[in-house]
Amino acid sequence: MKHIRPLSYEEPSSIWEASEILSMPGALALSGGTDITVMLRRKPVDDVTLVNLKKIPGLDGIHEMKDGGLRLGALVTVSYLGQVLTSPKHAALRIACNSLGTPAVRNLATLGGNIGRASPASDVIPALLSLDAVVILESAGGSRRVPLGQLLQGPGRLDSRPGEFVTAVELPPRACGVGSYWKAGRIRGADCALAGVGVSFCWDGGTIAEPRVAMTSVGPTCLRSAGAENVLRGAHLDEEVIRAAADAAAGDARPITDLRASAAYRKELIRGLLTKNLRSLAAQERRSC
Repeated sequence: MKHIRPLSYEEPSSIWEASEILSMPGALALSGGTDITVMLRRKPVDDVTLVNLKKIPGLDGIHEMKDGGLRLGALVTVSYLGQVLTSPKHAALRIACNSLGTPAVRNLATLGGNIGRASPASDVIPALLSLDAVVILESAGGSRRVPLGQLLQGPGRLDSRPGEFVTAVELPPRACGVGSYWKAGRIRGADCALAGVGVSFCWDGGTIAEPRVAMTSVGPTCLRSAGAENVLRGAHLDEEVIRAAADAAAGDARPITDLRASAAYRKELIRGLLTKNLRSLAAQERRSC
């Protein structure tokens, strides 16, 4: 029987203090804590220090930026995001947040924790990718802004520097936009995705502009489908375009076969999920005309 190793616990009250502790070997940031037991079992060091970020002020708010974009604090809970993101242009993120786990998990899970976990089966990350999210990382040495897609390096791995941690996420301004997120799992409402697709775009006189298609559980990280985006860009959203985009997304998927599903089945899920996603958005547009 495995036992969790002895650990230390710290509650820093500033970014500088947290960064100093997190730069030490064995330090592990704690923001939501929904996966903390799993992470402790996998941490390849004997001395683990849990660094609780919840006492750092200013990381739990949502603010509109001067350019019209949104700045989401890293400690904002997934549950809260699912309630307050009411604009259609943020629909993909709202739906993804409400799709994650159970209400109890959503009440504890945070935006920053989901990014820091870097799970290739995340619900939140593909929705953020579809909104061109930029991650703010801070440390004692300063801060930097990194597009989310560039930050993701592999399962549980970010391109972060010693002492850095996620403090906020910025969503660039969009004058218009629609979106959605669809996933498939073995257990409704409680299982992580076997596959999922987040979509965001703008309507431009009946054609699609700025399409973003992001997928989960079909690669070592959540990833965008350049093929599907190329099909959708400038197109009218008819059945032929939907089929072509779904085929392109399935072609861009890089799933593995594991105990939960085969690679071939996951590709078919991507094809079907994007088809449903785009049909629902096309139907919304027809109803609004």
